[in-house]
Amino acid sequence: MNISKKAKVTIWMAAIILALAPAVINLFIPEEFEVIWLIQLISIYLIASYFTYLSSVIMSFISIGVHMYFEISEYVDQSVFHSHDYQMFVMLTAVKIFYAISEVYQKKNVQRKQFKLEYLNKELKGKNQEFQKIDFYDLLTGLPNRRMLNKYLEKELLQHSQNKQQLAVLFLNLGRFQLVNDELGYHAGDLLLQQVGQRLISAAGQNGFVARQGGDEFVLILENTNKEQILKVKDHILCEFTVPFIFNQKKYFITPRLGISMYPGDSQKVETLIKHADTAMYVAKESSSINYSFYTSAHEDVLNRKLKLRNDLQFAIQNKELHVYYQPKVNLNTRGIIGMEALLRWEHPELGSISPAEFIPLAEESGLIVTLGKWVLKAACEQNRKWQNSGFPLMKMAVNVSIYQFEDKRFIKDIKEIVSETEMDPQFLELEITESIIQNVKKVLPIVKELKQLGVKVSIDDFGTGYSSLSVLNQLPIDYLKIDQSFVKEALSNSCISVILKTTIQMGYNLKFDLIAEGIETEQQAAFLLENGCQIGQGYLFSKPLPPNKIDELLGVSHNQLREKHIF
Repeated sequence: MNISKKAKVTIWMAAIILALAPAVINLFIPEEFEVIWLIQLISIYLIASYFTYLSSVIMSFISIGVHMYFEISEYVDQSVFHSHDYQMFVMLTAVKIFYAISEVYQKKNVQRKQFKLEYLNKELKGKNQEFQKIDFYDLLTGLPNRRMLNKYLEKELLQHSQNKQQLAVLFLNLGRFQLVNDELGYHAGDLLLQQVGQRLISAAGQNGFVARQGGDEFVLILENTNKEQILKVKDHILCEFTVPFIFNQKKYFITPRLGISMYPGDSQKVETLIKHADTAMYVAKESSSINYSFYTSAHEDVLNRKLKLRNDLQFAIQNKELHVYYQPKVNLNTRGIIGMEALLRWEHPELGSISPAEFIPLAEESGLIVTLGKWVLKAACEQNRKWQNSGFPLMKMAVNVSIYQFEDKRFIKDIKEIVSETEMDPQFLELEITESIIQNVKKVLPIVKELKQLGVKVSIDDFGTGYSSLSVLNQLPIDYLKIDQSFVKEALSNSCISVILKTTIQMGYNLKFDLIAEGIETEQQAAFLLENGCQIGQGYLFSKPLPPNKIDELLGVSHNQLREKHIF
């Protein structure tokens, strides 16, 4: 306790006066009032409260010494030994010693706890810094991630608006990157991305901000710039990529494609600027003669494709162009199939296979996602019921739910109707929601509770890529956490990711969640997950997403193998 020097002197004087007071009082009060010596306990308490434990021990000995001196002096003066005085002295001495020891122990215990709290606070501060880094920086390249990019760009747009300056967004995609992944594996691909990040930082210069958008895509922000300076930076970037990347003593040339949008000419919004730069990059990527493109409203091909897909998606269900594929979930220990995830696929009659990453956002923009989601949910429940009727083992069917579908007023009613129509037992239905959905706990909790009352299971998909906090997860009756495939992919090559993955698994079990790992591609990854307590997984190691007839064959093989192992 921090007190002034003057206060320390005052407390010591008060304590000494209280220690001497009984001796003075006893000169005027009869012997029967021997208990007056208990006043000395106050002096010990004062010293113990404001000074070190050693000071309280010294004070206790001073008080005992004063009492002993008084008793000896009284005996010498009167030449009479009073047994009750001796007994009182012994008793009070024992009380003082015990009191002093207890104060010492209590103070030491408090100091020990304070030290432990300080240590834990220091550790927590360090962990918070680590989590902030994970939240705003890409773990593979060390570059700012998409979230940090958006935050930075918002700030810069405000500043450039006030200063009436121009700003450029450069969206970069790596050509032939997949070739490196296919030939050399993902580890080489990761090394390539790290080297690309360093080259882009070098090319951007002091006025450039480099971030990883995701996958093989990067974004550069050029501040207070003009078209001439942009072209110079563009040339620096392309020059950096004239130097080959070397892996296993073999040279690989990666050709970047750049899309460029300008503030304020092309847009004054963060999302639109990035989107326009992405569109311009797509135009450059589709062209065989250019490697960069400034955004213009004349990018009709890109816009027309998007418009065509959006319009055709309206009729995709009735034209039977949409199909539900299924990817097995397996017990990592027995390798038996214990569940399925329903995944939507679109086979366009003119454009061929359309990636869900391309048509799902269009469905969300057009409001069609609720209808699509309901259709997928019903198809998945019907299919699971067919497998059950065919004698296959009972298993859960997982279906992804969009935030728009989850927030739809008819959502719970639709679930009830589909479960009833398909005669699907709700306990075998699992709904996968994203971390972004659960941020508003007050809004989400009633819906999740209704689902739980129906018997439906709920899981958090792509866990670790969003912004979930432990307090949010702890408030929701979630059944499963699905570990994002990016963590599984990098766990064996990145020690930081490995620690995060282990911590996530342990945290999941502490919160009584079951863990499901996504994107398992190697036996080493499966072994790592199993070793650290994750029992369920899915990925190309076991099976890619397949149509129902292929799953029938897979289920038959899995069922027979498990029978041989006496699992059933």
